[in-house]
Amino acid sequence: SDKFLKQLPWRRTWADEPSDDFTADGMPEGGFCRVYFSVQGAAPGPWYWVANSSMRNIGSGFAASAREAAQRAEAAWLKSARGHGMSIFSPELAVKK
Repeated sequence: SDKFLKQLPWRRTWADEPSDDFTADGMPEGGFCRVYFSVQGAAPGPWYWVANSSMRNIGSGFAASAREAAQRAEAAWLKSARGHGMSIFSPELAVKK
């Protein structure tokens, strides 16, 4: 779909530095997602995404655009969160049931 309704609170990873690097954090269990532009010749896409929780990698990969990378990171994190009994009630707040 062309429309991407963000479910997590995304921000620039370093607010004082204009870069192609974005993070969604503040989720339960120290969870976060990150997407950034990666210059790796053999990579299948220029945007790297990762989703983590409790110091473990939930998922990661490459995507053709920042939007696609954010969608993949959110989908991985939300799937894991729901699988562990967590719910997201608003973009600003992640609450454990």
